[in-house]
Order: sequence, then C-alpha cells, then structure tokens
Amino acid sequence: FICSVPVAIVSFTHSVVVAVTFSFLSSLLLVALNEVAEELEDPFGEDANDLPLLDEHQRFNEIIHEMVLQERLMIDQQGTPENMAHQERVKRSLKKRQLTRSSSVLESAAALA
Repeated sequence: FICSVPVAIVSFTHSVVVAVTFSFLSSLLLVALNEVAEELEDPFGEDANDLPLLDEHQRFNEIIHEMVLQERLMIDQQGTPENMAHQERVKRSLKKRQLTRSSSVLESAAALA
C-alpha cells in the first residue's frame, strides 16, 4: 500500500515538492497507525505498555475484602433484636425457596424418568 500511495498522489498534483511531501506524510501516518494497531491488538503480556493485570486483580481483591469487612461491621453494629429477627426471617424465607426449588427439580426429574 505504501508503494501505491506516491503514484496516487502524483496523479492528483502537478508539483514535485507537494507530491513528495504528501507521499511521505501519508506513508508515515499509515505506518504509525499500523504500529498503534499492533500494540492494541494484544494488551496482555509483559511489554512496557501492556495492562498491569496482576496489580488490577490485587486491587480488585482488596476492594472486595474491604466491602465484606464493612458489611460485617454493619451487621455487628446493628445487632439489635429487631435486626436479628429480620435476619432470621430472611434466612427462613431463603430456606423455603431452596426447598421449593429442590422439590421442583426432583419433580421434573421424576417426570422425565
């Protein structure tokens, strides 16, 4: 493609200086764009400008750990009888849902057999 760019530019211009300048700049632009595309093609690895996945993963784990600790602190601080009763109701409803789901799975498996 770079070899055909000067021919196309010469056919549209009558000045040698303009043809050489535009040919050089357009070829340089295409080569630079290709280099950028190659770098963006594989952003994972060990090169200088690759994404730091291990650092990002560690930061993500730290954020999740902090969220879990904050949730535990909130639950511990809200240990009033009303909140504890609410938590028990939630646990019971979850158990009922699990039992309902497991029984419906058993029924559908029995119907297939």
